[in-house]
Amino acid sequence: SGDVVCLRAHNGRYLSVGAESVEASNAAGPASRFVVHLEHGAALAHRGVVYLESRSAGALLDADDAEDGLFARYADRGDWQRFAVEKLPRGCALPTPKNRPASRA
Repeated sequence: SGDVVCLRAHNGRYLSVGAESVEASNAAGPASRFVVHLEHGAALAHRGVVYLESRSAGALLDADDAEDGLFARYADRGDWQRFAVEKLPRGCALPTPKNRPASRA
């Protein structure tokens, strides 16, 4: 808990907090830094719950089932702010900018 991370998607873009919502950016900057808060324990485990606090907005990331998208709006740690982290099955690899499938036009 308390570590600062940047989250990079399979396409090489970083999650960043914008003025209205969370968006993807080409470079990791101050808006793409998040403090990890663990719900339980001192180490992150498979299916562990984390809360991601935006360093730039001072609020936790949240997903609202009534609104489409991710946001950084509130400081509370409720169901909307909970993210479960899952470990990839053995033999699986996430696509990276170097090995992702070519986009189709």
